[in-house]
Amino acid sequence: MLSIIWSILKIIGIILLVILGLLLAIFLLVLFVPLRYELKGNGSYEKEEESSPDFLVKARVSWLLRIVCVSIRAGKEGLKMRARLFGIPFLRSGGTKKEKKKRKKAGKQKAEDLLEASVKPEEQHDEKIAADVTSAEMPPEIKSSVPELSSKEPETEGDMLTAQSLDSGNEQTKKGALRRLFEKLRDVIGKIKALFMKIKSAVLGFTGNLRCTFEKICGKIRKMADSAGEIRAFLKAEENREVFRRVAGEGKKLILHILPRKLSGNIIFGLEDPAATGQALAVLGILYPVIKERLQVTPVFENRLYLKGDLYFKGRIRVFSLLIILLRIWFDKKFRAMLRRGRELKESISRA
Repeated sequence: MLSIIWSILKIIGIILLVILGLLLAIFLLVLFVPLRYELKGNGSYEKEEESSPDFLVKARVSWLLRIVCVSIRAGKEGLKMRARLFGIPFLRSGGTKKEKKKRKKAGKQKAEDLLEASVKPEEQHDEKIAADVTSAEMPPEIKSSVPELSSKEPETEGDMLTAQSLDSGNEQTKKGALRRLFEKLRDVIGKIKALFMKIKSAVLGFTGNLRCTFEKICGKIRKMADSAGEIRAFLKAEENREVFRRVAGEGKKLILHILPRKLSGNIIFGLEDPAATGQALAVLGILYPVIKERLQVTPVFENRLYLKGDLYFKGRIRVFSLLIILLRIWFDKKFRAMLRRGRELKESISRA
């Protein structure tokens, strides 16, 4: 009995060790196996009335000897993306513009066919009812039951009585109209007086609010000036500046690790204003330590918008290297002390 229990526990332990070994292997693979990326692209564009940019870009991201691979293709035909696992595609998206137009046109045609099929029987039924109604004649009984219009002349005696009653009521209506007119004038004067009172109270309230707002703004400006002085002192402190230099150095290592290791290309560009072309070339000159002679840039100093070129770069990103850089920054005693001083500065500014 004990031997059976021992063998069961042994099997369970072996299974757990295998699972832990697999998890550890996956963790080490993610940590040490780099993620590789690659991009190829070319295109041209010139500003004309009916010209469109002609370009083609191919990008690929792979991991673990392309066991996991994602490829992207973008061009005039559209955007396509494919993801593969062990060479088997499991995700697809996008397509050419012609294919999308065909699918859209087929869907519209199908909807129109269904609408025609549902509307035709109703139209035929309505036409049949209208034809029956127009073809039917009115029976003679209905015609005889319709009363004929007859015109009668008004009686003269009734007209005389109404004229007399109107003459007698004119005086009373005039008195009532005058009374109502005076009442309306009184109401209008009261409304005008109330309106002036409202305007007066609104003006007084606006000036009071304006004074309070101005005082609040002045107080906030004074607080901001005090806070700006504290922040300036924090940034100029020698221990903090040393930490900033160290963080900048580690950040430079991080960026250099992410940047592509292989870079080549040729770019010819021109802007509508030659001065703007020169300014763009000056900005690209800042990136010379990175691109060096691997990327050829040729300016065109003409009054036209022109761009043509091709580009290729390839690189890798290793999670372990990024993690080492971040941990080196985080566990630095001076960096953590600077964070503590920064929290104290934030609390003092919020209390002010």
